[in-house]
Amino acid sequence: MATTQLFSCLRQCLTLAFVAGCIGGSPALAISCTVVPVHPPSEAENAFLHSDYDRAATLYQTQLQQSPNDPGLTVGLAQVYLRQQKVKDAEDIVQKPSSNIMNP
Repeated sequence: MATTQLFSCLRQCLTLAFVAGCIGGSPALAISCTVVPVHPPSEAENAFLHSDYDRAATLYQTQLQQSPNDPGLTVGLAQVYLRQQKVKDAEDIVQKPSSNIMNP
């Protein structure tokens, strides 16, 4: 899968997750859409933001061992892999059955 297709797939999955979270079975009104509060970056996010991709990958992998069904961690690790030009690894982690990214 080409990098562009992978980014497109990730964008679609994140958009669907956002829309599903906002709607939540009620009418799609702006009032019913809750906004996720800003959170301080995790250690893995900080490593990613500071371009320490090896450390970020290690931290995300460790967290995924504890929470294998966390889509946020899966997307974070996929982003790290893409920054490292490891497109195949990013594709594999997103398509992994336990990731719940491709089948929300």
